[in-house]
Amino acid sequence: MNKNNNNNSESTPKPLARPLNSDQRRIIDNMRAEIRRNEIKAVSFKMSGTLVLRPFLSRQELWSFMEKDFKDLYIGKRSFCDLREDAETAVARKDSKNNKKKKPKKQAKSYFERVYDALMKSGKISPSSREKLMKRECELEEYFSFARKSGMELFKEAKNCGKKIIITVSTAGCPLPKECVERILKKCGYDGYDMLVFPEECGVSTAIGGNLYEYIPKQLGITPVELLHIGSSVVLDVEEPIKKGVRALLLSSPRDLFVKSGRLKAFTLTKHQYDYLEPQYSALRGALGLYAVYAFDYPHNKHPQSDFCNDDYMMGFITLGPMSLYKDIVVSDELEMQILGAMGENRKITQGRDDFLNMYQEHFGFGMEKYGLKECDLPFKFFFKHGAIHDRMCLQKYISADVFGDWTKQITEPEIIPIYLGRGPKSGLSKLADRLFPPGTQVRIYAEGVLAKLRPKKKF
Repeated sequence: MNKNNNNNSESTPKPLARPLNSDQRRIIDNMRAEIRRNEIKAVSFKMSGTLVLRPFLSRQELWSFMEKDFKDLYIGKRSFCDLREDAETAVARKDSKNNKKKKPKKQAKSYFERVYDALMKSGKISPSSREKLMKRECELEEYFSFARKSGMELFKEAKNCGKKIIITVSTAGCPLPKECVERILKKCGYDGYDMLVFPEECGVSTAIGGNLYEYIPKQLGITPVELLHIGSSVVLDVEEPIKKGVRALLLSSPRDLFVKSGRLKAFTLTKHQYDYLEPQYSALRGALGLYAVYAFDYPHNKHPQSDFCNDDYMMGFITLGPMSLYKDIVVSDELEMQILGAMGENRKITQGRDDFLNMYQEHFGFGMEKYGLKECDLPFKFFFKHGAIHDRMCLQKYISADVFGDWTKQITEPEIIPIYLGRGPKSGLSKLADRLFPPGTQVRIYAEGVLAKLRPKKKF
């Protein structure tokens, strides 16, 4: 797998045809102003999701590329994704239990190695197979990782202002060996930082109630109020540092912003609740991942009555873009053909489509089609059958009033399951908690603990 760019060169996103809107520019300029404050002596950045992105909505999607490697080494029936996720959950649970009893200590083995020890045990694979899979995951992580453009802008602002720069690595978001992390940072163009806080090496906990935001100021010889932290988690990157007297800024992850932007993600997962990670949907997953990391790199506000932030360009990126991966597109419905023709006359929509194809080639040029192109027209079908009023209005001047009226009459509300940033559907109690306690806040975490005890046991 070789991208056009060399792995040792800076890997940053290409500029999109659509410039930042006023809200996006205002948000990032305000964050840069906070970095420039005289009282700020150091700025810490969380690596995963803030400085470095992958073209996926979840790490399980990256693991899906390892299924073939795993089948050559494993004789059981379970998938690599399942075993890999279970192994990480088991190690995280054990660490959390130990951390409640005493302060975290330096481990003889890295978190990554312990995860693969657990996988080796549960999957009954050999030590040599374990080594091959570890190496393969690191290769994929390095191959797919690239710099988040907004994160790079803030990083360069801190560097130009002469602030000390710290990069923090969370085992939850990036459980990789230190050597792999350093290669990723170098590839993405993040050099000249003053400190890399790697939990296992420093004996630091990045979890809730951990000592990360006590450790950094102490190591730098500054007070907590002189440190500014920037990350993508409300709880871990905003509430936790503030509780320790550290200033904090939230640069929401593209995935979270995408999920909140409209109904497309929920619609997709409703259609594929149980087979989303199957190989035939690899291109669809890649398309949604690209849409998230590029369209929502800079925080983008949700727009009422729109699933694409009222942005023709973004709509073209995710609807016509994936559909254009098909060599031959057969459309039997006359109304559908008329809508496609109207979209082709909107220059912003076609710019989005063209940028998608360029980004797709850059990230998946090794031949994603061999994994499957099934349902790459699903985002377009969503728009055609369930398009919100503000999204449909962008085509009004390209079609007749009669055609627009016929299209409007066939629009229906999609059947979708609730999509949350956690896992699984929510119960009635959880929905009540959503209204009483906003998700992501500390009070909500306490509420979830109570809800877990009240939920009825599942019967199989």
